[in-house]
Amino acid sequence: MPRVSSLPLKPADQPSPLDSALAEAGRVLSERERLFRILCATSQSIPALLADRMAARAAIGMAEVHTDGDKDRVAACLADIESELASAVQGRAGAKAALEAQEQDLSEALASLDAARAAYAASVIGEFQQRYTPALQQFLRLWHEGRVLSAALRAPVPMQLPYLLTGAVKACFIAKEDTRVEMLLPDNGEPTEPAIDATAEKIGHQMDNLTSALNHCQGIIAARSRNLPSLSSNLPFSASGTYKVLRTFNCSLTGVAFPVGALIDCSLVAVRELQRLVAVRYIVLVDGGASGASSAEKVA
Repeated sequence: MPRVSSLPLKPADQPSPLDSALAEAGRVLSERERLFRILCATSQSIPALLADRMAARAAIGMAEVHTDGDKDRVAACLADIESELASAVQGRAGAKAALEAQEQDLSEALASLDAARAAYAASVIGEFQQRYTPALQQFLRLWHEGRVLSAALRAPVPMQLPYLLTGAVKACFIAKEDTRVEMLLPDNGEPTEPAIDATAEKIGHQMDNLTSALNHCQGIIAARSRNLPSLSSNLPFSASGTYKVLRTFNCSLTGVAFPVGALIDCSLVAVRELQRLVAVRYIVLVDGGASGASSAEKVA
């Protein structure tokens, strides 16, 4: 029989809290990027499909007038367009709901990364202080020596300082709130960037991304629950209608522009916002939709 080793198995290395927090932040942000790509893509594909649907409906009308028209072929084409449009609308609605639901994941990922950062920062800053403190003391000794030498020689001793403090505080190495710090460049050009731990840069980058994503997510939720005052108008309106853009504006969700002539509906812009856009003449109703609304239905 083969001999079985009695040595204990070596446990697998467990990721540190910081590595785990960075990995979770990356996962949440990657998912947000995927959802945002869907929203941006449908901001362009849905207007195109709405235009195709209107063209197909017009073609069916022409085929009914002219007996030689290929009504069945156009009807099949319209059915394909309707199916593709329904899929795009459903995908956009799902991505928007998932994006809103990310608020908790983003908050938890940001809190975990912030907590894990503390221990890492203490270690890195401590190591930096070990190098900085003696270097600063050496600098101060040299600076004091230069002043003493200048006084003894009755002549200035050039001592270029890395920073110049200007403002309310003069001749002081401690920057206060009302003091501006300006960098003095050496004669040989720009100062080189110091090499720091790549993890430090990654932490700051991910925290900025999480904060920005969380603010965007909370803004979407706040906009949905915000009760804007109604704008009165006698212009036709339908919640299920299709609208033509008269003046370019940006999608409040993605920032993608809806250009003049584009077609939009409530899958792209909330009904309440559609009402306001109609009232201020940014859009106009071109198809009443399933409800068959016409000019008899006005903006409240």
